[in-house]
Amino acid sequence: MNELFCQELASLLASTDDLLTSPHPSLQDWQGYTVRRNQVFQRLRELSSCTADRAANSAVVQQLIASVLEKDQILVQQIAQQLSNLSQELVELADRRKVFNAYAQDAQSLRSYHHRTA
Repeated sequence: MNELFCQELASLLASTDDLLTSPHPSLQDWQGYTVRRNQVFQRLRELSSCTADRAANSAVVQQLIASVLEKDQILVQQIAQQLSNLSQELVELADRRKVFNAYAQDAQSLRSYHHRTA
């Protein structure tokens, strides 16, 4: 059981590294990773609650968990930066929309005025 769980954690760690090294992970990648990560940590909680199974207490498991959590912090920092960038882009889009709407209204007004005076 311990070896199987170590393999799951090692695989999760590799997936974490994949997200970190990918310049633009897809939403599907993020969703799949999140589901998988939650499943692994739910299993860890279940194993930890079993007094007969000490898989969650082994040094290898603890090191793998620490590595995943350490890289989680880096993922969180990347997400925070992406959210900041998205917020800035939304502000810029709103400004652009105002300018374009103002232009379109002015152009329409001039066109209507020209048709009335022609």
